[in-house]
Amino acid sequence: MSLAAQTVFMWVHLVTGGVVAGLLLPLGGVIGWWGVPAALVGVALLTPRPLQAVLDWVLARTRRASLPGRLTGRHMLRAVAASAVMWSAYSAHLLALAAAVDVAPGVANAAGGFAAAWCAGFLFLVAPAGAGAREAVLIAALAGATDADTALTLALLSRLVMSVADGLWGAVGLVGGGKPDVAVPVRS
Repeated sequence: MSLAAQTVFMWVHLVTGGVVAGLLLPLGGVIGWWGVPAALVGVALLTPRPLQAVLDWVLARTRRASLPGRLTGRHMLRAVAASAVMWSAYSAHLLALAAAVDVAPGVANAAGGFAAAWCAGFLFLVAPAGAGAREAVLIAALAGATDADTALTLALLSRLVMSVADGLWGAVGLVGGGKPDVAVPVRS
């Protein structure tokens, strides 16, 4: 079950990130308007059928039992809403960092740039957490708002803030972990 949950989370987060980037980066002048049709393809990938096909494939390849039910539109709406909240928080962190160094990239460039950078980092499998790729994309997205040195500083500060936040969430999980309320069967 946890493999399925992780697959759903990563699929939704990656695709919504692509949608955010595809819709906002053209508004900020970072990429051309070709991003909008690409984002619409992403919206289609957020319907239950494509994700269910990926889940079935992953579960079959890992010899896990299929899920007891099928994904519905309501499931997808809830997952997309949760992802939207996360993308908003990511954007807010970048806008706050930019304001701290007197840079105003605009919401479209900050939100779209961070989404594109996160997706690039996720897909850049040869480095831990997409190190290098994420920063390069973020610097490119911020290029119109500031000089290269400040964009690099913002990209590195963003990486630091996100790493500290990941560590803190991990600590919260360890401290508040306890036993789950529901027993989860373990398959071997």
